[in-house]
Amino acid sequence: MASKFKTPEARRVALPGYPSESKLDSPEKLQAYFSGSKIVCLRCGKKYRTLGVHLKTIHEMEPDEYRSIYGIPWTYGLSCAETTALHADDALQKIADGTFDAAGKFLHLARVVKHKPRQAVRDVMSARNLERMNAGKDGSVVALRKLMPKRGTPEHADNMRARPQTEKAKEWMPTFWVGKEQTDEHVFNRTGYHKKNK
Repeated sequence: MASKFKTPEARRVALPGYPSESKLDSPEKLQAYFSGSKIVCLRCGKKYRTLGVHLKTIHEMEPDEYRSIYGIPWTYGLSCAETTALHADDALQKIADGTFDAAGKFLHLARVVKHKPRQAVRDVMSARNLERMNAGKDGSVVALRKLMPKRGTPEHADNMRARPQTEKAKEWMPTFWVGKEQTDEHVFNRTGYHKKNK
């Protein structure tokens, strides 16, 4: 397909108002930026389906440098929503066929973000998630837990023995094994060796 730009230099000319100085520092901005059939390069204002090759060839910039400048999370691919959906469908098909190592991909992403500074938008997302999780909770459960005795203390042991569900167990546990013998399989599962080897 022929290029719409007359000369190589025309490919490097930024549109008016670019490069952009604003960061994508909220989930709404991120969602709006990645939605649609094209993604705008915030360096020059031109629209593409994916930015990886464009950034390297035209702006001589690595994708992570672009993410750092505009506050895009490190694990976000620089593709529009339509292209991301196509890649997701392709990956799901490969997982179903057994030709795609999903676990290896996730391990790779974990390594990618391990030594990178946290993007500000992640803090906003975390704060919103906490608000949503804590909605309608008054903290009474946490306060009650703090008043309960700690595990390992005699008070905790007494509390565990006094639970209603232990009453029935107290009745049948003392006589449960009377007249019975543990099977060889049960002993092996519990201890790792057979009774006959004792």
